[in-house]
Amino acid sequence: MSLTSNSTNLIETIFSELKNQKLISNNICLRPSHGSMSFDSIWYTKEIIYDPDLASLPEDEIKFGLLHEVGHIEKDHRGSICRGVIFAAGLSLIGCSVWLNLGIFGSIFGIFLLVFSTMLSSKVLANDEFQSDIFAGNILRNRFKIMAPSTILASLFSHLKNIRDQSNKSSDGMFLGFKIFKKLINIVCYLFLESHYPHEDERIANLKYECDNKE
Repeated sequence: MSLTSNSTNLIETIFSELKNQKLISNNICLRPSHGSMSFDSIWYTKEIIYDPDLASLPEDEIKFGLLHEVGHIEKDHRGSICRGVIFAAGLSLIGCSVWLNLGIFGSIFGIFLLVFSTMLSSKVLANDEFQSDIFAGNILRNRFKIMAPSTILASLFSHLKNIRDQSNKSSDGMFLGFKIFKKLINIVCYLFLESHYPHEDERIANLKYECDNKE
């Protein structure tokens, strides 16, 4: 999807407007990242990362995406970091047990850490996403008078899917080896990260319950 410079700057413009309205702290910055097809955030650098292709989204959806990531930063969410550290420790312990002959107990404890990291991520990451959705939804409702923020989230998910589908179609002309590599990366990301996030329908239902039509 090709975008003009004006449309690319739309995300930066909305980000600046939200800052001017004191809805985003001055110490939070914005950085483009091509190819991610999403909004993301890094809590320790207080950066919000976005794909310029998302500038084609409606303004309310861009606001939700940005504010959702602000919620992660403001609430100091570190679920994915904790999960990654524990998972890496488990893999390392299993590897050391095999190569350094540390015995069966090292392998068992390593497997326990892997299972624990999976259980932790499913619960912690879900809670992080729900909290950030509510953070963004409350701002849309209270400051922008959008009384049903869950409809914005549902529309955002739909538009993101369309953008990703278009990106996948545009990669049909790639070399076979690169396409296989990209597919493997997507599978690994899903198994070890995305599959532990709550389903889109769960997030929409939770936001509808927590924010829509509340007095």
